[in-house]
Amino acid sequence: MNTRLYWTIKKFFQKIVFDTKRLIYVLKEKFSKQCKLLHIQFDILKVVLWQIFLAIVFVLLLKKCDALLLSYLKLDSISLDMFKDITIGGMGIAGVILGLYCANISSIFSAKYSNVPSDLATLYQRDVITNSCINQIIRYIVVCSIFLFECVFKQPLGMASIIVLLFLTVQMVITFSVTGNRSYMLSDTFSVGDAKFQNLYNIIKKVSKRNIFTTDQSFQNHYKKIASHDVYILFEIGQYNANIPKNQNESMGLFMNKSVALLEFYWDKKQNIQYDSLCFEKKAQYPQWHATDDTEIRLALQTGTSIQPKMVTDNYWFENALLKVNQECLNKILRDDDILVLQQYFVCLQSLTLIAGEKRQCDYWGSVLKKIKISSWTVICKHLSSDDLDKENALSIVDIMCSNYVELILGITRYLSNLNVESVLHQCTTYSSFDQCDIQYVPYLNGEMCKRLFTQISAELSIENKKLTANWYIQQIVAKEIYQYIGIVIGTIEFSIKEVYEIGIQLNTENHCQAAATALSHVFEILNKSKRAILLIEKILIQLENKHIEKSILWQKVSTDSLVQTIQKIETNLPAVLIKCSVSDALDHWKNREDYPDFLGLCYNHVSEALIRSIESNDFERFKKIYRGYFDLVLLYQEYIRTDVIKHKEAYLAEIVFHVASAPFFEYALISGLAIIWGEFNGASCWKDSIDTTLKEFIKKDSKNLSILSVIAQQLQFRQHDIVGIGNRDILQTNWKQRIAHVMSSSPSFEVIYDHFSERLKTASKILQSYRGITIMNHHVDLTNPEDVFMIVSVNNYLPDEKKYKSCWGWSENYES
Repeated sequence: MNTRLYWTIKKFFQKIVFDTKRLIYVLKEKFSKQCKLLHIQFDILKVVLWQIFLAIVFVLLLKKCDALLLSYLKLDSISLDMFKDITIGGMGIAGVILGLYCANISSIFSAKYSNVPSDLATLYQRDVITNSCINQIIRYIVVCSIFLFECVFKQPLGMASIIVLLFLTVQMVITFSVTGNRSYMLSDTFSVGDAKFQNLYNIIKKVSKRNIFTTDQSFQNHYKKIASHDVYILFEIGQYNANIPKNQNESMGLFMNKSVALLEFYWDKKQNIQYDSLCFEKKAQYPQWHATDDTEIRLALQTGTSIQPKMVTDNYWFENALLKVNQECLNKILRDDDILVLQQYFVCLQSLTLIAGEKRQCDYWGSVLKKIKISSWTVICKHLSSDDLDKENALSIVDIMCSNYVELILGITRYLSNLNVESVLHQCTTYSSFDQCDIQYVPYLNGEMCKRLFTQISAELSIENKKLTANWYIQQIVAKEIYQYIGIVIGTIEFSIKEVYEIGIQLNTENHCQAAATALSHVFEILNKSKRAILLIEKILIQLENKHIEKSILWQKVSTDSLVQTIQKIETNLPAVLIKCSVSDALDHWKNREDYPDFLGLCYNHVSEALIRSIESNDFERFKKIYRGYFDLVLLYQEYIRTDVIKHKEAYLAEIVFHVASAPFFEYALISGLAIIWGEFNGASCWKDSIDTTLKEFIKKDSKNLSILSVIAQQLQFRQHDIVGIGNRDILQTNWKQRIAHVMSSSPSFEVIYDHFSERLKTASKILQSYRGITIMNHHVDLTNPEDVFMIVSVNNYLPDEKKYKSCWGWSENYES
């Protein structure tokens, strides 16, 4: 053992054993790696075999075409050398294209997708358009390989083969351009979500069809899981891009708009989805002890456990999930202070708002609009305080924000206009089972109560072979569902009015006068739309209440009283606030008024109309509150008009310029005169006292104000001799007089005294007895020059004799005497 030969031999054998073990280890490692890559190789082999199969089928069809062309058209076969050159050239181009694609796709992946979540990386790798284009290029290479194989065996090739080969070559080149363009689009990480948006569109289409699949709960749950996963991926995209540079926010805005478009499509289809479908999410709802029945409370006390939660259907999980995606993006835009993208987002929301009103989603969408307003308010107000272009964008957002609520009311009005209660209730009586119910036409049937009702009717038919439930009872159940929704509509309308009004008030409080005037100008519009909706609602409520035959079944009272009171309150308080902010805005933009909306003119005309309406409705308190600031508004507006029209220096326009410039003074006297006439007609001296008090306070402010009254008297005196034809506001002024005259004619206090062949008003008022502007024909009042009443009764008290106003009918002398 101690010999040298022994150790040499032993070392030799040990080396052989070691080398053998190392070889075995290396082979095992390689085999292990190959096993790990086996599934990839198998996928590649599967793709290759499939492409070869398709190529062989394709080439066999071409061979048939070639045979037909060679035999019937007597065409010669193509030179194989030339065909071989074309094929090899095409394969070379395809190889270069694949190489360029791999380099392009790798650079984009390393730059944009190296650190993205795995779901987003998978989306990028499995992009449908890109993979389809690559498969076409691969198929082209396989087809070319088969053509070369045919050339080797000297197989004849005809015209069809060369034409198809050239077509495939051109197609392959164009395919690369499409692939390159798609790769460029995918460099924007928002674009990878396009596939998920398309998938969600397809899911919504499927689940909204009432067929054998979508009514199956397994399929419903399957669709819901896919939709939930897709929306989560969209949320991941928004989260991943939370720190992109500000100059890329426009792409984020487009991504948000896609969510809004998807939501619009969903609401169009949602009413076709059954209310208890598993497409909707189930969530736990924890009941309160005070609202739980005694059985559950006793059981909970005996077992020492809490009251068990109940699983309820969340019908708005999809909307909430999509809007959560948008809120994540919106937070980023607000952090970046990007007012332009924010404006674009509000514009996009406007179309969805109209759909929300039409598709019975108004209450949900109203709360969403408020949340978006609250989250954006700080940024909007910040830019309203600036003097750059961003201020214009912020003003635009305020305008669009208020318009959204107007659109919501408009959508509700359209829905109410199309709601034929009698037709809907009659249609419900024709169904004998819940499966027959057309929930798209009658969405009110899509609920637990109606499902239970029609299930019972179906059982009646199965057992008794006839329907026992009376039609009036079916109509009452459905009418109750409509009645409850009308209550929601009324609440949404009231909420929308308050929101627009509060936006204006808040902006006015924060001294953003132009923005406040913008918001408050929409209040008139939304009030007008709401009154139209109220008329429709009251008509529908009467029809529904007539269907409430079984009084033991209680209906929660639905009424428009609260809404009407809110409208009246806002109409009373609005003019004072609007006057303040519109006056301030007019003074700020006095010199460049053409570049901004005429809020002062809007304010003046709406306040004048509000005064006329308060006289019509005999609402003295409202008139008094509005009239208090009316004269100051008239003075400013008259100067506003005067400085504008005096630019016209042409002599032939002098009378027209005067007529337009003096119109505010004339209308102030006209409205004041109508108020005095109305008060005297009703024996209510408070109307005249209020006007006199306001005029007296105006004189007390400054003794120089007497000269203003003199100017007004002088201009109105001159207007009596005005020879201008029909002016730009004459019809409007005539309408005011006719409206008050009509109210007087319709009043219970209206009495006529017949004097030979004439009629005159019976009144104890000395003013009306002296005033010669009241003409009565066939028990209808006609008022002429009511401005004379105000000027003679009120204004003349402050003017010297030589400047006193004189009526055109000469009755002022008789009254003064």
